[in-house]
Amino acid sequence: MNDETYKRFLEDAFVAPLRSVLIVDDDYPTFEEMLLKPKSRSALARASRAKTWRKDPERVQSIMNSFRKSSPPLLVDIHDGFNITSGRESAVAEHLHQSDLLVLDYSLDKRNQGDGTKAIEIVRRILANDHFNLVVLHTSENLEKVFREMLVGLLAPNGALLTNDEREAMLAHIGQFEDAEPDILSRLDATLSEEHYLAFRYQGNGWPLRPPENAPPIAAFAAAAAQLGYTRFPDQKRLAHFLFSRREAVMATRMLQKPIPNLSWSIGERPWIRSDAGFIAFTAKQDKANLLDELVESLMAWRPPPSRLFLAKMRAQIDRSGVTAESTALGNKAVLARWYKTLLEADESSREYLIQESVGRHSDLLMAEILPAVSKFADEMIRADAADGAVTELCKRYFEVDFAKDSAIDNANTEHNVFVCSKKPEGHHLATGHVFYADNATWVCLTPMCDLVPGQKTKSTRYGKMAGTMPFVAVRLHSVKVTTAKDVSSNRYIFLRIDGDVKAFSLVEKEGANPHWFNLYAANEGRFKGGGFSFRRVELDSRGTLRAKPFRAEIVGQLRYEYALNFMNRLGSSMTRVGLDFLGRDDAQDGIPATAADPIPAVEAANTRRSPNVLDEAV
Repeated sequence: MNDETYKRFLEDAFVAPLRSVLIVDDDYPTFEEMLLKPKSRSALARASRAKTWRKDPERVQSIMNSFRKSSPPLLVDIHDGFNITSGRESAVAEHLHQSDLLVLDYSLDKRNQGDGTKAIEIVRRILANDHFNLVVLHTSENLEKVFREMLVGLLAPNGALLTNDEREAMLAHIGQFEDAEPDILSRLDATLSEEHYLAFRYQGNGWPLRPPENAPPIAAFAAAAAQLGYTRFPDQKRLAHFLFSRREAVMATRMLQKPIPNLSWSIGERPWIRSDAGFIAFTAKQDKANLLDELVESLMAWRPPPSRLFLAKMRAQIDRSGVTAESTALGNKAVLARWYKTLLEADESSREYLIQESVGRHSDLLMAEILPAVSKFADEMIRADAADGAVTELCKRYFEVDFAKDSAIDNANTEHNVFVCSKKPEGHHLATGHVFYADNATWVCLTPMCDLVPGQKTKSTRYGKMAGTMPFVAVRLHSVKVTTAKDVSSNRYIFLRIDGDVKAFSLVEKEGANPHWFNLYAANEGRFKGGGFSFRRVELDSRGTLRAKPFRAEIVGQLRYEYALNFMNRLGSSMTRVGLDFLGRDDAQDGIPATAADPIPAVEAANTRRSPNVLDEAV
């Protein structure tokens, strides 16, 4: 789609939902100063008289009018930063929960013109909360300098880029040149500036620096490295890391100690910074432009992918029509009463699970009312892109994934397979599909969910004397290497991300084998403690006596329910197979009757032609 069409979707997802704006600027008029007594000598009155907005009131008026004339008109509030001192920024940040857009002046201290310490602290606190915030940083200072200072203030240090031995060796080598050039360290430091450091961080600490649009040159560094005898790539890389560590030590007092998740920023002409909790646009006060237009242009420079627009639209739709949708979703009082009755009558041990189940059902009801509008938005956007026909180019532009390369296709398929069949472990007790590591092996729980709820079996005839123990069936998973599309779509494998690595597993060790399963007994009814649980397995001891041997298990993953059910079906087919007395050539030699020639019965083999979920078919 062209830029104008994309801009329309962008405005619909991010700008149209705005309802209020808070301006924090030390040169704007406020209600508090308007209500001062005549000739007041208070500190607020003195601060008011120092403001310069009266010299050019049209500029302030035009900005406020631009917000009030938008569609829909925005509620405008003003805070002039008066009395904001160290530690007081949090009060302003809390106030932001009542507004959707923040227009922030960079320099909030007239005594220290150009100092953005207060503004940086406010942005830090904003990005630390759970509400997604849009910020326009409006400044009369040099825009490039303001952007760089704000970025440094939001970054956390890399930490050690070299080992102590590497650092000492580097210092010793440079020391050999100090007699001839006493200030050699200062000269080396000058070859890699703060701009170089930010470019280094932008590309994930990679070296050498790639040439983005405005990356500073490294010719001076290369020449200095050559004079030290560092002409090979590994040596120059270590020298760069050494100098970047020194540069970071100087910048550390301006940086955060704890990293902001998924912080990213621009390298083009229009600066922006974003994180999971907010987006910051930068604009100059000298430009008497519409700040909403400036925000949109900055969002265009970021160019969020369609998936993010879909979710932003969903969030906006919940804010806009959530109350109406909520009333519609809660219309069936009989159903709601039945659910709540179950919660009230549940004992403490099972209530937590039942609450999670009930909240999930309520969420489904709400989303059923919200999703049609979001789906319509997504459909219109996809149609606009599909009309261009350049699928590979669009995916590369939006997601930086080049489907013209086989490696990108393989990686995307693998990530898809992991996503559709597994998820981050959830819950507070053992559940169907939980994958755990114990006894030097990986296992999956394949007991039906209804038999795993703590507390519900305590009074039953079967479980009444188990003393807090939860019986369950676990099957050992076997690590496999899946190489073909036919293997993947055979419905025999699952994909999990364990310790950051993607791993494929099968229920059977090899073709023709049967699943390796055990009846296990979880302590404390399978409740988790620190991400794990204890269980016992009945085994023969050294004297040939059956004993319940204890084990400790760590939860490492969880299958989505339909994939867990698929494996349960396969296990059930194996456990109900009928042994027949036919003999094959190999079996006859040993005199062993054949069992099932194929561990997958004919009915199940037919079922394996389809994935558990047609929409989520593995690729």
